[in-house]
Amino acid sequence: MADRIIKDWFLITFYAEDQKLIGKTLYGTLIEDRKGRFRSGVEVKSSPIEAEITERSSESRVFQTLNSVWECVGPGLEIDEPHTSIPFFNQGVRPPYTEVHETLAALEAQGYDVVGRHLKESIDKDRRDAASGILNTWGLNADQRTRLLEDRDQVIAVLSVYESLQLIFSKDKNQATEWLSKPNKAFDDASALEVVLSGDIERVRQYLKYHLYNA
Repeated sequence: MADRIIKDWFLITFYAEDQKLIGKTLYGTLIEDRKGRFRSGVEVKSSPIEAEITERSSESRVFQTLNSVWECVGPGLEIDEPHTSIPFFNQGVRPPYTEVHETLAALEAQGYDVVGRHLKESIDKDRRDAASGILNTWGLNADQRTRLLEDRDQVIAVLSVYESLQLIFSKDKNQATEWLSKPNKAFDDASALEVVLSGDIERVRQYLKYHLYNA
């Protein structure tokens, strides 16, 4: 039995810059939440999908996430989105996101900044929160996290490093954390984490991007 039933749904596949798959997730209008967290009629989004557990049919499709089973009824859309759309999804913006990207670009081109700025501030906060959680899993203390999160470019670099590690070590995510702590000849026998804490996270980001694209 499904935990959540949705209609007017989107099955979104997110891709990285090099078209490598990041993951799939759902967005739709809630019909019923058997866990009792959300009321009927609100728009909801799922955590990453782990598997589709029914054959495709015109009536419904059922998906398994880490903690829930989602049933999609009625017509829906399957869409591909770039990784730059993930912040919009996290903020609850309704897909598809092509028009959102185009609207922001058009506003900026015309010199209108207010709407774009507020949305960007919201997206930046979401990015900082995500980066803070990542740094916490890497074992950084509060002061170390604060220093790295002061600069917007460093926040983006943290997310980029994390994304690259997840793709490189997709079969065993624990290896990603282990790699960060091990001495590395590419960093003069310092660990990647030591390089990050020294203020040169861009060096680690570029190293991982090179190995990701040349694997």
